[in-house]
Amino acid sequence: MGRKKDAKKDDQPAPDGPPSSRDVKDITLKDLLLDGENPRFGEDATAGSNQISILDKIVKDYGIQDVLSSIAANGYFPTEPLVAVQKSNSSPIVVVEGNRRLAACLVLTNDPRAVNQKRLRGHFDDEPGTRITTVPVLTFSSRREILPYLGVRHIAGSMTWDGYAKAKWIAQVLDEQESLTLPEITGMIGDLNNTAPRLLEGYYFVTQLIKEDRFQPSNSQVPGRGSNPNFPFSWIYTVLGYSKTREWLGMEGTERSAPSKDPVPKDKLEKAERLVDHMFGNKIKQKRPSLSDSRELIDLARALDRPQVMSLLDDGVPLRMALDESRSAEDRAEDGLTRAKRFLTQVQSAIDSGTIARSKARKLEPLATEVRHRASGIHKALVGIMTAEDSDQDDT
Repeated sequence: MGRKKDAKKDDQPAPDGPPSSRDVKDITLKDLLLDGENPRFGEDATAGSNQISILDKIVKDYGIQDVLSSIAANGYFPTEPLVAVQKSNSSPIVVVEGNRRLAACLVLTNDPRAVNQKRLRGHFDDEPGTRITTVPVLTFSSRREILPYLGVRHIAGSMTWDGYAKAKWIAQVLDEQESLTLPEITGMIGDLNNTAPRLLEGYYFVTQLIKEDRFQPSNSQVPGRGSNPNFPFSWIYTVLGYSKTREWLGMEGTERSAPSKDPVPKDKLEKAERLVDHMFGNKIKQKRPSLSDSRELIDLARALDRPQVMSLLDDGVPLRMALDESRSAEDRAEDGLTRAKRFLTQVQSAIDSGTIARSKARKLEPLATEVRHRASGIHKALVGIMTAEDSDQDDT
């Protein structure tokens, strides 16, 4: 029994090395399916509806021109097998690694699935790649068997996916392989920094809000990139990493623990919706984002439990202004005077340099007069406050 188990282990390809030739079989193109569950498709739920739309999306969003030219001129290199999953001999063969290469082969061979890509095939008539009928494929019986291979290549290796694609892939693995735990997957993909729980929680947070009709990615006014072009996914798991955010949303545990599929309590979903609206804006609600960039996420987290600031944000006031308006009069006056002193010192230095022309000085003089009057008014007001306080003390 022990020897048989070792033999099976030896048959598996090294995750970061070339697969053994005994694991690879030549399979006809017509028997291979593009992967509609590719995590890199991100939020585009329509991408996997049929094989034609999958191929069209691969061409549009990821490009195949480089692969197309190479395969057309040289044929398919046997040392670069596709990686596929086939659950049983009668099950379809789904390519989970190498979809761009498969798409290029389908275009070159005028496969029916490439019906919308005839122009792309272009001038490749009579090239070696147009005569391909089979390609080498490394086949696994389940996605679980392929985890180490894909994990090293895409999660921790040179062919890395973006954060949203990683999170979606991890969620899919947990759904499909119920016997696997998050720590086991973390180990498989070599996640030494333990970022997988953060990514997964962010993904569950987004999917929960979408399911509850609290967030529609296409309504975001802040674009994302990669597999998730509608909104910046990194903002989600970043803001959820702040303790203030977690307390405000009533989220249990820490961002490093195994997350729940519905991380936000039901009675906090409205707050979660407000949070997302403040980060990304909302086209339907005609609400602009409250933040100007991701550096303000920590300030937003700190403001969540301040009703006055949140009320201003709800009214459309940008975060910077809302924070400033919510401060006490004393703080705002002190900060303003400190900044004014610094700016005036810079102005004085520029004037003392002796490089300002007379004509320019004439134009600047009225502005300087206005500043002087404004500063004089501020000083008189402060003296008036001091005098009134002294008078009150004398009366007592």
